[in-house]
Amino acid sequence: MKILVMGLPGSGKTKLAKSLAKSLRELRITVELLNADTLRLQADDWDFSREGRMRQAYRMADLAETSAAEICIIDMVAALSAQRTVIAPDMLVFMNTLGESAYQDTNEVFAPPSSSDVEFKNHVSNNVAKVVNLIKELQCA
Repeated sequence: MKILVMGLPGSGKTKLAKSLAKSLRELRITVELLNADTLRLQADDWDFSREGRMRQAYRMADLAETSAAEICIIDMVAALSAQRTVIAPDMLVFMNTLGESAYQDTNEVFAPPSSSDVEFKNHVSNNVAKVVNLIKELQCA
């Protein structure tokens, strides 16, 4: 299962993704956490043009597809709808906690998803529990 945790820089994606991974591991579910900044650092690729953003999406999608984990959490801005299409998540979590980020180039291209499985408008402690419960429901369906 691929879970995309997306939103503007500073929206709380990484905090939620790390907490979610921890909670799932406590349930004895194997989890791989893919952080976009970590991957950009490893690839030494800080290109935020449309092409650079798409290249990053393909990297993330390839890693998620080859992951041996039961659940792969992808933590990235995913500003373009085309990036989300490439990743093709089984679950989309939208951190809709900011009106804009500190990065004008990202603000200009950021297209909120037309729909998501979960949308959070604030940082609250029970956000992780809501996602874990949704995962359990999807796994039982």
